[in-house]
Amino acid sequence: MGAKIKNKMELRTSQDELNKEPDFPVNDLEELREFVRSSPELPNIPDKRLIQFHFACYYNMDDTKRCIRTYYDCFKKYTDFFDDRRLAEPSVNKIKALVHQYASPVRTPEDSQIIVAKLVNTDTTHYTYDIALKYFIMAIEASIHLYGVAKHTEVVIDYRDLTFRHMLKVNIGTIRKIIKVYEEALPIRAKAIHIINVNFYISKIVNIARPFVSKELFDKVKFYTEDQIVDFRAVVPESVLPKEFGGTLGSLASLAEKFEASLSVVEPFFKEEEKLVAETES
Repeated sequence: MGAKIKNKMELRTSQDELNKEPDFPVNDLEELREFVRSSPELPNIPDKRLIQFHFACYYNMDDTKRCIRTYYDCFKKYTDFFDDRRLAEPSVNKIKALVHQYASPVRTPEDSQIIVAKLVNTDTTHYTYDIALKYFIMAIEASIHLYGVAKHTEVVIDYRDLTFRHMLKVNIGTIRKIIKVYEEALPIRAKAIHIINVNFYISKIVNIARPFVSKELFDKVKFYTEDQIVDFRAVVPESVLPKEFGGTLGSLASLAEKFEASLSVVEPFFKEEEKLVAETES
């Protein structure tokens, strides 16, 4: 059983993160603050955010600065991913009825944060690939703000119900953007992407994306057909999975509903961050 997370419905503070990671080099914060102050293209980044980036980069100062620059550059350029991150935003409201996802409120014994997503409706009328990825990014970011930095982040995506019509809505430009955001910008220590119930259409999408994915990231992607689910369960503990995946955490629908409620706690932070970024462009 993984460690339970306290204060699941409260935003983490910088002190919470420092308490969780006593080896964090606190003296590095002043250099990072000065880096932000001397970079007019960057917003006024709070300490909590600096801690998240520095932790994600294993306290390597050059890597942290590069990650911060990349994140906020993506933030400004990829508005379809980062603008108006609200559940009530019409396109997000539509996509959450088609995709059930959650960030596990418990961690694995190795302190991995697990993000689970499953396509639950084959109707593509309101399905937009960009918005599905926006919602996915919201879940990853919310997990950090709610549950704190994690030694690793692992993603589980169930593509059993992916259809040809979904594939038609995928475009290379969006694939390249999400790869850059996930691999170079998000303040996480990405460990693995588990794609389960692989079918013909996801194989086609992977073939499209492969030229744009680094070997390092591609090596982290694990594929499981329906016949290989036992192998998947051997590497991701049942304590962080829904019952539909053989887990003990509850039904996917109930977990998605609870996580939607927790997202409302993070929305004020999202709004403030969008405001701070906008001020750098005025």
